[in-house]
Amino acid sequence: MRRIMSILLAVLLIGSAVAAAEFSLLPAEPVEKTVEQKLYNMLPILDSFARNLGIEGEGIYDANDPQFFWTQLYLASVNWGLENPKVALATGGVELGVPASVMKEFAAASFLGNTELPEIPPTVSGIRYDAAADTYFVAMSDAGQTYVVIERYAESAEGILSVGVGQYNTESGERLGGLFVRLHAVTGISNGEDSAFPYAVEVAQVESDEDFEGLLVTDCEIRYEEPEEIPAPTATPVPYIELTMGSRGDEVNALQTRLNELGYDAGKADGIFGSSTRQAVRYFQDAIGVPQNGVAGVSLQEMLFYADAPEFVTYVQIQKGATGIRVEKLQERLRALGYLAAPVDGDFGTRTVEAVKLFQAAVDLKEDGVAGIRTLKALAKKNAPKCDSFIKLYRGDTGPRVKEMQVQLNKLGFLAKKPSSSYDKNTVAAVKAFINAIGKTGDGKTADKALLKQLFDYVAPTPTPVVTPTPEVTPTPEVTPTPEVTPTPEVTPTVAPESVITPEQLLEFVTLLNTKMATTYTDVEAVTWLQQMLVVLPQTGVYDATTQAAVSAFQVANSWTDTGLADAQVIDALIPLIP
Repeated sequence: MRRIMSILLAVLLIGSAVAAAEFSLLPAEPVEKTVEQKLYNMLPILDSFARNLGIEGEGIYDANDPQFFWTQLYLASVNWGLENPKVALATGGVELGVPASVMKEFAAASFLGNTELPEIPPTVSGIRYDAAADTYFVAMSDAGQTYVVIERYAESAEGILSVGVGQYNTESGERLGGLFVRLHAVTGISNGEDSAFPYAVEVAQVESDEDFEGLLVTDCEIRYEEPEEIPAPTATPVPYIELTMGSRGDEVNALQTRLNELGYDAGKADGIFGSSTRQAVRYFQDAIGVPQNGVAGVSLQEMLFYADAPEFVTYVQIQKGATGIRVEKLQERLRALGYLAAPVDGDFGTRTVEAVKLFQAAVDLKEDGVAGIRTLKALAKKNAPKCDSFIKLYRGDTGPRVKEMQVQLNKLGFLAKKPSSSYDKNTVAAVKAFINAIGKTGDGKTADKALLKQLFDYVAPTPTPVVTPTPEVTPTPEVTPTPEVTPTPEVTPTVAPESVITPEQLLEFVTLLNTKMATTYTDVEAVTWLQQMLVVLPQTGVYDATTQAAVSAFQVANSWTDTGLADAQVIDALIPLIP
């Protein structure tokens, strides 16, 4: 196999990037590629199949065979490493580090869109997985003594290509054999710009005379182009030194200037390594598939100053399993629009998937949870729609969606403290108190859509006023000369409610309330106010057992010590709730 053009590095690295960095930037409209240009991008995959299957068809195309599956991905990785020596050197030149996202692209292109990577069987040597780095390390190898040429193709109306591939000896040019491959156009992308590979292989087998029967065939000769001499690095500080937050000097200025040239926006080249420079470094690390720690090490600067270093790409597809700064930016945008309340962690997990689906539904896009180019562009618009539905909230969530729930809990008297925008222990207690108030059970650590709807529809019960019955008017009896003496009926005494607190405790409560509200309530008026605020019925003006129980419940709901006494803490929490 001959060396691939240096442009393939940029194409593959673009495929491994994760999400849009600055939502305000708009890329140029993609240019329509010809079929032959798209087939050129498939050469590393087709070359891998030629060596995996063998000239005589020793191997059999089988996506379910882990041995065949991982041999194919190993060979595709070797092709990538041979044509991108700077990437291989970044890992010491012995092993090539292939990010899992790139390996999934090899799998999708080789096996009709399959991105599920099975375990590597022990029979496949030369490749291992590092879970901590989410990277596959591949033992480097030479390219062998063969290369491939796409010699013919036939295109169907459905976008399926039948392709004839010849395998040749590198030294003699002798044709050793050939393959027949059937390719499907990758759907859901624009001209193949969302992926390094515009087609996915459905069938790969040794060629036969019947392969193109009844098809309109186009002859061609598509092969790897000989690359130009690898250019020397542009003028840079020599030797490189590691640069990180707080670094200063000419080295930092040169780093910032180069990052800006490539579109990574390090801010003003002022020689001070600040947050903008660190962010730009992380984006470049994302582009070359290395851990995004924001530190410009020696090897990173070597790659940065090569003339063909990858430029910044604004919109690149991102999906579940991706990590890094591009995911962080996606999450920040979803949070700002109200589709996500989980803290920004740079991990495209289940909750980010659900948030993307909600947004896609709002803008009439396919609800697949994959942040593709159309989704990212829609998110970038200044008038992108905000979420108009409830989303499930969890303890630990933060942001405006949590605050709106807290405001409602505060309004209804379940949360005494001011909204903090953080689903903390006080909020948990308030949610639990509301759940109890509507006759349900729960620990308050989550608030799903149904519960939030009930919360915002909830109307607190209105206190029933105590009605004093109007006494009946007894008609004046007629006076008779000798009135009979009517005996006075016995009066049954009414049992008045009893106070359950001491006079000293009552005096303390009344004094506190009058001081804080600048009033002169009597004992009865003060207790009646307390009963009204806590919706205690009937409002007797006596600090009875019912009133004490209501105060206790209020204290428990706010995670305070349960004393049953309306102390300063209780009064301070109730005063802001006065209508």
